[in-house]
Amino acid sequence: MKIEMLFKRLAGLLRHIKLLLTILLLWPALGGCEVSDRDRPVPPRHYEPRVSSLGLTGYNYTNREISDFSVDGQGGGNIDVSSPTGGGGGTVCCVSYVNAKDPGSVRVRWQSDACIYQTKSTISDEVHEHFYWFFKEADVNIEKPVTQNPQYLEVHFYPDGSVKAAVTEHASLPRLRLRQERMDRTPYPRCPHDKKPAG
Repeated sequence: MKIEMLFKRLAGLLRHIKLLLTILLLWPALGGCEVSDRDRPVPPRHYEPRVSSLGLTGYNYTNREISDFSVDGQGGGNIDVSSPTGGGGGTVCCVSYVNAKDPGSVRVRWQSDACIYQTKSTISDEVHEHFYWFFKEADVNIEKPVTQNPQYLEVHFYPDGSVKAAVTEHASLPRLRLRQERMDRTPYPRCPHDKKPAG
């Protein structure tokens, strides 16, 4: 009888211990009803535009050398016709770029044609020939998406006269793989009356 009572009490005690262990095991899960900091949605960060200084590179897919080009007034130098592995121009420093959500546009100015005129020396009878360069200008939208680590501003001059601009992290290969043999080596025409054009 005493042993039977002892077993009943022991069984009751085991049930209480089991219940207590279950509560202790479930306690973290019950406490998990609260949202932890890592589970809270992250509010959108305020976007801070930053100004970068980018290397300026030109790519010439036309059939004539571009003697001069600039972006927002920053000179980019001359660009030979591109080859299958090179755009035709080097990289010059530097053009400012605001890295913002909307990449915006840049003002591109480039030499598009030329004519040849003559001048006569004022101290001798020598006649000198000069190039008069014609320029075009265009507001060119920067292509999306823009890299988060901008290093280069690339300007691509296409055979149809269109111009495209892109901000990249690495220097790119030419978009058009054209042979340099396409280069037009015919001389530029003479300016009307062999005179320097007005304006």
